[in-house]
Amino acid sequence: MLAANGMPADIVPANFRRGARYAWTAILDAAREDERAALVESADLLFEFIDRVSQLFSDTYASADPATTISDDERRARALIARACAGEEPSGDDLQLGERIGFEPSNAYRPFVMVAPAWSVQRHMTLAARLRARHVLATSEGRRVAGLANRKLPWRELGLDPRAAIAQGRRTRRAELLEAFDELRVVVEVAVRDGRAGEIEPDDHIAELLLRRSPRLATRLRSRVYDQLAASDPELTRTLHALIEHDFDRGATATALPVHRNTLTNRLNRIRAVTGLDVDSSDGRGLLWLAWLEAARVGGLGADRPSRGS
Repeated sequence: MLAANGMPADIVPANFRRGARYAWTAILDAAREDERAALVESADLLFEFIDRVSQLFSDTYASADPATTISDDERRARALIARACAGEEPSGDDLQLGERIGFEPSNAYRPFVMVAPAWSVQRHMTLAARLRARHVLATSEGRRVAGLANRKLPWRELGLDPRAAIAQGRRTRRAELLEAFDELRVVVEVAVRDGRAGEIEPDDHIAELLLRRSPRLATRLRSRVYDQLAASDPELTRTLHALIEHDFDRGATATALPVHRNTLTNRLNRIRAVTGLDVDSSDGRGLLWLAWLEAARVGGLGADRPSRGS
């Protein structure tokens, strides 16, 4: 399945080994002194298991359907992007690939990520190949295409699915590319989730990026608001959801629920009492909106995102 989705063959075995090392370290740290000797004797069994699973994965991957096998240019493009993200100088193979497709390796690039939700893995691979034919370093990531360009890409000339979402970053130094790609993937994921298409401006999603960068704080904020409201009265959750949907406009919110304005005011006072956040203050609105964004990402609130003005 992962081969069909375009996952590089070495990623999963590497994650197996990395996960085993982290787990083993955590177990040793938690063990008492008298337990550690017995645990050390068991280490060989754990890592033998990891080796066997990794080998089985690699063997199965190698026998995958040839139709999903990546091309040599695709493989080289992935290697070049990986080296660029690691801040390394391009290799001889990188320079050869760049010369063949007309892509100029440099110290800074414009990274991009695009997703066509209705397209198959194979169509994303084909799109990556089309971009390489246009002098762009592109590679598929399953049902997603990512890559590096020396300039802004002419998306409208590519004949993409009208539901495709595309995000391209600013010119970025090699040392910052890995972080830039992570941000663009988040931006495109949010756009697809919200049903938006076309060129997506990354700076319009700084709030989501901040939440992803601080998952512990994002979880605390979501819990402070939504867990508390759910425990108090689920109707308060629905009320807050409607309020944010309507940009904190009380009249529109009362109509949408529908409730009398006095009833809405009473509920908003209860929300403030439960969460400690006042919907009439800028700080309170900001934190409630961020909690809403995080709850939408984690649980799916089943509604369109609020406007940027909220």
